[in-house]
Amino acid sequence: MPNLAFSDLVARFGANTVLPIKISDVRYYLLDRKIQDVIEIFEVEMDTAIARGHFTQFTNHKTVYGNPNFHTYITVAKNQSDCWKRFVACKEMIHLFDKDGTKTKTKEDIDQLAAELAAGYPGTTSASNNADRVAMYKALAVLAPIDVVNKIRPAFENDLLANLTIAQFFRIPEVWVETLFSKRYQELYQRMLDG
Repeated sequence: MPNLAFSDLVARFGANTVLPIKISDVRYYLLDRKIQDVIEIFEVEMDTAIARGHFTQFTNHKTVYGNPNFHTYITVAKNQSDCWKRFVACKEMIHLFDKDGTKTKTKEDIDQLAAELAAGYPGTTSASNNADRVAMYKALAVLAPIDVVNKIRPAFENDLLANLTIAQFFRIPEVWVETLFSKRYQELYQRMLDG
Protein backbone atom coordinates (compact mmCIF):
# COMPACT_ATOMS: atom_id res chain seq x y z
CA MET A 1 0.00 0.00 0.00
CA PRO A 2 1.28 3.50 -0.78
CA ASN A 3 2.54 5.63 2.07
CA LEU A 4 0.04 8.42 2.67
CA ALA A 5 0.51 10.71 5.64
CA PHE A 6 -2.33 12.19 7.64
CA SER A 7 -0.89 15.62 6.80
CA ASP A 8 -1.56 14.86 3.10
CA LEU A 9 -5.23 14.33 3.90
CA VAL A 10 -5.43 17.57 5.89
CA ALA A 11 -3.64 19.49 3.13
CA ARG A 12 -6.03 18.13 0.50
CA PHE A 13 -9.16 19.17 2.36
CA GLY A 14 -7.65 22.31 3.83
CA ALA A 15 -7.52 23.57 0.25
CA ASN A 16 -11.28 23.03 -0.21
CA THR A 17 -13.15 26.18 -1.08
CA VAL A 18 -16.55 24.56 -0.74
CA LEU A 19 -17.73 23.63 2.73
CA PRO A 20 -18.85 21.46 4.33
CA ILE A 21 -16.32 18.79 3.40
CA LYS A 22 -18.12 15.81 1.88
CA ILE A 23 -17.46 12.47 3.55
CA SER A 24 -17.70 10.81 0.14
CA ASP A 25 -14.85 13.06 -1.05
CA VAL A 26 -12.67 11.96 1.88
CA ARG A 27 -13.48 8.34 1.06
CA TYR A 28 -12.75 8.78 -2.65
CA TYR A 29 -9.47 10.55 -1.89
CA LEU A 30 -8.30 7.64 0.28
CA LEU A 31 -9.37 5.12 -2.36
CA ASP A 32 -7.71 7.14 -5.13
CA ARG A 33 -4.44 7.18 -3.15
CA LYS A 34 -4.71 3.39 -2.81
CA ILE A 35 -4.62 3.44 0.97
CA GLN A 36 -7.34 0.74 0.74
CA ASP A 37 -8.99 -1.13 -2.09
CA VAL A 38 -12.48 -0.93 -0.58
CA ILE A 39 -13.95 1.48 1.97
CA GLU A 40 -17.62 0.98 2.74
CA ILE A 41 -19.72 2.92 5.23
CA PHE A 42 -22.92 1.45 6.65
CA GLU A 43 -25.52 2.83 9.05
CA VAL A 44 -26.59 0.31 11.69
CA GLU A 45 -28.50 0.18 14.96
CA MET A 46 -26.02 0.84 17.75
CA ASP A 47 -26.05 1.97 21.38
CA THR A 48 -24.49 5.45 21.10
CA ALA A 49 -23.89 5.47 24.85
CA ILE A 50 -21.17 2.88 24.17
CA ALA A 51 -20.01 3.69 20.64
CA ARG A 52 -21.09 5.82 17.70
CA GLY A 53 -19.19 3.81 15.08
CA HIS A 54 -16.84 0.93 14.39
CA PHE A 55 -13.92 0.37 12.08
CA THR A 56 -13.00 -3.08 10.72
CA GLN A 57 -10.15 -3.92 8.36
CA PHE A 58 -9.45 -7.21 6.65
CA THR A 59 -7.90 -8.63 3.52
CA ASN A 60 -9.27 -11.16 1.11
CA HIS A 61 -7.95 -12.95 -1.93
CA LYS A 62 -10.10 -13.29 -5.02
CA THR A 63 -7.99 -16.25 -6.09
CA VAL A 64 -5.84 -18.63 -4.07
CA TYR A 65 -2.54 -17.08 -5.16
CA GLY A 66 -3.85 -13.65 -6.05
CA ASN A 67 -2.83 -10.40 -4.44
CA PRO A 68 -4.89 -9.44 -1.42
CA ASN A 69 -7.59 -6.78 -1.51
CA PHE A 70 -7.56 -4.46 1.49
CA HIS A 71 -11.04 -3.75 2.87
CA THR A 72 -12.30 -1.26 5.42
CA TYR A 73 -15.85 -1.52 6.68
CA ILE A 74 -17.15 1.34 8.78
CA THR A 75 -20.38 1.16 10.68
CA VAL A 76 -22.03 4.32 11.96
CA ALA A 77 -24.95 4.48 14.37
CA LYS A 78 -28.04 5.47 12.40
CA ASN A 79 -29.79 6.88 15.49
CA GLN A 80 -27.69 10.06 15.66
CA SER A 81 -27.70 13.40 13.85
CA ASP A 82 -26.23 13.80 10.38
CA CYS A 83 -23.44 15.92 11.89
CA TRP A 84 -22.49 13.07 14.23
CA LYS A 85 -22.70 10.53 11.38
CA ARG A 86 -20.33 12.62 9.28
CA PHE A 87 -17.94 13.17 12.17
CA VAL A 88 -17.92 9.48 13.14
CA ALA A 89 -17.46 8.28 9.54
CA CYS A 90 -14.51 10.64 9.13
CA LYS A 91 -13.06 9.63 12.51
CA GLU A 92 -13.29 5.96 11.59
CA MET A 93 -11.53 6.58 8.25
CA ILE A 94 -8.76 8.32 10.19
CA HIS A 95 -8.02 4.93 11.78
CA LEU A 96 -6.49 3.96 8.42
CA PHE A 97 -3.50 6.02 9.60
CA ASP A 98 -3.19 4.24 12.98
CA LYS A 99 0.04 2.49 13.81
CA ASP A 100 -0.11 -1.29 14.25
CA GLY A 101 0.41 -1.16 18.02
CA THR A 102 -2.78 0.86 18.46
CA LYS A 103 -5.12 -1.48 16.59
CA THR A 104 -7.35 -4.00 18.30
CA LYS A 105 -6.52 -7.41 16.86
CA THR A 106 -7.98 -9.90 19.30
CA LYS A 107 -11.34 -10.37 20.97
CA GLU A 108 -9.71 -9.42 24.28
CA ASP A 109 -8.41 -6.13 22.76
CA ILE A 110 -11.88 -5.33 21.44
CA ASP A 111 -13.52 -6.17 24.77
CA GLN A 112 -11.05 -3.92 26.63
CA LEU A 113 -11.62 -1.04 24.22
CA ALA A 114 -15.41 -1.44 24.45
CA ALA A 115 -15.23 -1.41 28.25
CA GLU A 116 -13.07 1.73 28.22
CA LEU A 117 -15.37 3.48 25.77
CA ALA A 118 -18.41 2.54 27.83
CA ALA A 119 -16.69 3.99 30.91
CA GLY A 120 -16.32 7.31 29.09
CA TYR A 121 -12.51 7.28 28.91
CA PRO A 122 -11.58 8.36 32.48
CA GLY A 123 -8.41 6.77 33.72
CA THR A 124 -7.86 4.63 30.63
CA THR A 125 -4.63 4.49 28.73
CA SER A 126 -4.77 1.59 26.26
CA ALA A 127 -3.12 2.34 22.94
CA SER A 128 -6.34 1.69 21.02
CA ASN A 129 -8.33 4.00 23.32
CA ASN A 130 -5.76 6.76 22.88
CA ALA A 131 -5.81 6.24 19.11
CA ASP A 132 -9.58 6.59 19.17
CA ARG A 133 -9.37 9.90 21.03
CA VAL A 134 -6.68 11.22 18.69
CA ALA A 135 -8.81 10.18 15.70
CA MET A 136 -11.57 12.49 16.94
CA TYR A 137 -9.24 15.49 16.90
CA LYS A 138 -7.91 14.44 13.51
CA ALA A 139 -11.46 14.21 12.13
CA LEU A 140 -11.98 17.75 13.34
CA ALA A 141 -8.83 18.83 11.46
CA VAL A 142 -10.21 17.35 8.22
CA LEU A 143 -13.81 18.57 8.52
CA ALA A 144 -12.97 22.07 9.80
CA PRO A 145 -9.95 23.33 7.83
CA ILE A 146 -7.67 25.36 10.11
CA ASP A 147 -7.42 28.31 7.71
CA VAL A 148 -11.20 28.73 7.81
CA VAL A 149 -11.24 28.29 11.59
CA ASN A 150 -8.62 31.03 11.94
CA LYS A 151 -10.59 33.37 9.68
CA ILE A 152 -13.71 33.08 11.80
CA ARG A 153 -11.85 32.94 15.14
CA PRO A 154 -12.23 36.71 15.84
CA ALA A 155 -16.00 36.50 15.33
CA PHE A 156 -16.18 33.44 17.62
CA GLU A 157 -14.02 35.04 20.31
CA ASN A 158 -16.13 38.22 20.22
CA ASP A 159 -19.37 36.22 20.53
CA LEU A 160 -20.51 37.25 17.06
CA LEU A 161 -21.04 33.64 15.97
CA ALA A 162 -23.00 31.09 17.96
CA ASN A 163 -21.63 27.60 18.45
CA LEU A 164 -24.62 26.16 16.60
CA THR A 165 -23.98 28.44 13.60
CA ILE A 166 -20.37 27.27 13.40
CA ALA A 167 -21.39 23.62 13.85
CA GLN A 168 -23.91 23.96 11.03
CA PHE A 169 -21.35 25.69 8.80
CA PHE A 170 -18.84 22.83 9.15
CA ARG A 171 -21.60 20.22 9.73
CA ILE A 172 -19.88 18.91 12.84
CA PRO A 173 -21.43 18.11 16.22
CA GLU A 174 -21.95 21.31 18.20
CA VAL A 175 -20.14 19.83 21.21
CA TRP A 176 -16.86 20.04 19.24
CA VAL A 177 -17.01 23.78 18.47
CA GLU A 178 -15.46 24.90 21.77
CA THR A 179 -12.65 22.38 21.25
CA LEU A 180 -12.06 23.63 17.72
CA PHE A 181 -11.30 27.14 18.99
CA SER A 182 -9.47 26.09 22.16
CA LYS A 183 -5.81 26.71 22.87
CA ARG A 184 -5.31 23.00 23.48
CA TYR A 185 -6.58 22.15 20.00
CA GLN A 186 -4.27 24.74 18.46
CA GLU A 187 -1.34 23.08 20.25
CA LEU A 188 -2.43 19.59 19.19
CA TYR A 189 -3.04 20.55 15.57
CA GLN A 190 0.61 20.79 14.52
CA ARG A 191 1.58 17.71 16.53
CA MET A 192 -1.13 15.75 14.71
CA LEU A 193 0.34 16.78 11.37
CA ASP A 194 3.87 15.92 12.45
CA GLY A 195 3.05 12.52 13.91
